[in-house]
Amino acid sequence: MFLSLVSVVDEEPWAHARRMDTLNAMLARAKVPQANRASHRLFLISSRDALYRAHQREVFELLSPCQQAEIVTYQYGPILRRITYFREVSPAFLVDVCRAIQPLMMAPGEVLDRPHTLYVVDKGLLVVEGRVVRQGAFLGVDFMLANDELRAHSFPTVRTRSHGVPPSKGGRA
Repeated sequence: MFLSLVSVVDEEPWAHARRMDTLNAMLARAKVPQANRASHRLFLISSRDALYRAHQREVFELLSPCQQAEIVTYQYGPILRRITYFREVSPAFLVDVCRAIQPLMMAPGEVLDRPHTLYVVDKGLLVVEGRVVRQGAFLGVDFMLANDELRAHSFPTVRTRSHGVPPSKGGRA
């Protein structure tokens, strides 16, 4: 008698475990002190969602333009429509903007230093000129203005405060 076992396994947890193993080996080979290794591990754990989204992007590119438009409209549309410049734009333009979005993962203490760039806080906390900015906020809304007189003349110092791991959940950008 033969038995067959068929299972459907989500590959992502295994891929994440392999990335963690590779990071641990890399840190050991580089002789990074044990006390410093935790921040690297936490960053990789926190970036898990961003890495998964990068993998999803490969699949996304296989879809038809109409299917892509539907997905990005639901994923980013509500956030972008809160920005004055995007409230009245056509759905096609909004889809093009959504396709241009690039995830950015930063460790605590790093500084955003690209003026004329729109940043949307997906996870984590930022400190902007002494005030805390949370998920759903956006910075650099003047990024698309052609008239330099209308743009902010200085970009505020923006420092990341967390890896994007909510205190109650654990587990982007």
